[in-house]
Amino acid sequence: MIRSITSIFYVGFIVLISCRSENPLYINGELAQLDIRMVSNKSIRVTLKPLSFQNDFPINPALIEREYPEAAISLKTIDNSLEKKIGELTVKVSF
Repeated sequence: MIRSITSIFYVGFIVLISCRSENPLYINGELAQLDIRMVSNKSIRVTLKPLSFQNDFPINPALIEREYPEAAISLKTIDNSLEKKIGELTVKVSF
């Protein structure tokens, strides 16, 4: 009897996990955040960073220092496709 109850619990738990609609983002095994910002009407800056990283994005010597606007798209989970116009670009994020 105990074995059958345990089996039912495991099956129920697996079904709950597979029905979850949110898919968290990870980078190097850590929960992550995806930010997409407009740089100009025809360019964007894409940043995928661990949630433990406090700054908006890492320092990159290849890019000039400047102020960037708030992220037009900011995701910690992806549960379906997202399409958004950023400047003259149409950006699509999907799982």
